[in-house]
Amino acid sequence: MQIRTLLAILAITTATSLYAGTQQINTANTHNAENTRQHEKFRSAVLHIHASIGQQWRIPRMINGKTSATLQLQLNRDGSLHTAAISKSSGNPAFDDSILKATRHATPFDIVKNMDDTTFKQHMKMIKIQFHTGHVK
Repeated sequence: MQIRTLLAILAITTATSLYAGTQQINTANTHNAENTRQHEKFRSAVLHIHASIGQQWRIPRMINGKTSATLQLQLNRDGSLHTAAISKSSGNPAFDDSILKATRHATPFDIVKNMDDTTFKQHMKMIKIQFHTGHVK
């Protein structure tokens, strides 16, 4: 018996700067710690958003084999959807449309409303999430 599974691969990167000198290194360490906290908030929010979309997602029956697409989101400060588009198509319009439909049904994302302004401005303006199907026997 084959079971459809959903996986998200999240590529999250954060750039940091290091400065020369003792005082500047201390400042960089403080800045680094703040970036790490913001990165964790962002990661948690994206996982929550992905789970919310996944609860609404119904993979079309005609999808066979491994298929993937990348969803690109822009969110408003209140967690509502500004834009949603498929940035990398699966090649199957029904599959791609099923992700967009699930995204519209999953909004608003309350976790975004509760996020601090700095994290939202630095990390949440554009989000990409990759959706996959696979078969497990």
